[in-house]
Amino acid sequence: MLLSIVTINYNNAIGLSFTVDSVKNQTYENIEFIIIDGNSKDDSVEIIKKNQYAISYWISEPDKGIYDAMNKGIKKATGDFILFLNSGDIFYNENVLKNTASYIDSKECTYFCRAKSKYNNTSWLYPSQNINSEDDIKTWLDNNEPNHQAMFFPKEFYQSNLYDLSFKIMGDADYKHRCMNNFKPQFIDIVSTIFEMGGVSSNPKKFKVVLTQIKERIKVDFKYKKKYSSLLITPIKFLMKFILNKIGYENYIKILKKLKGYK
Repeated sequence: MLLSIVTINYNNAIGLSFTVDSVKNQTYENIEFIIIDGNSKDDSVEIIKKNQYAISYWISEPDKGIYDAMNKGIKKATGDFILFLNSGDIFYNENVLKNTASYIDSKECTYFCRAKSKYNNTSWLYPSQNINSEDDIKTWLDNNEPNHQAMFFPKEFYQSNLYDLSFKIMGDADYKHRCMNNFKPQFIDIVSTIFEMGGVSSNPKKFKVVLTQIKERIKVDFKYKKKYSSLLITPIKFLMKFILNKIGYENYIKILKKLKGYK
């Protein structure tokens, strides 16, 4: 079974080097590694060239944003499943893909694992360790989405589905729901990736970004789940998140971890 790993990068040479090393160190050998760089001005291209022997395809050129770059990766992928491991993200250990592949028994399902989210010295698993039974996972999926970097999208889906470029922030949420609505989600109880918090979606610096998050989140919730409660809950959720961020992002993360009961 061929697994396609797509890495998106822009001016993050240090993060890219960590991601490339993580992919190279996987004990699973049947990997197609694709890197889409957005015409970086730092040392990113040098890192790519240095590791060309481990890369199936790469390109460095301007794009229209992260979802456009992801679409470029999709168009080059040929694997039975595709995983997006963006610059700075790493696998939990060297056996992740080998272990994941051993659990995959259908090419007509979407598979997802736990991800370790971290920010400086604070971290937790998502889904949390106390979410483990089949009923737990089903209930959890009613109100949550798997981490993007911990999802394996089947070829039958990704070859005919691109990211919607009308989204600025929630394109990944739209893509995940679109896939899970058509290809049953299956949980693999391993930790697959380590995801660094602090990007624009988790740590918006401007109120305008928060308004975009609210608008796009409501759009996704209505499109796939008809959640009328989103009209009230979503604005409150993102506005509170924005306000709490003002006390310092690390303090916000610690409060969130405690309130959510993340382990």
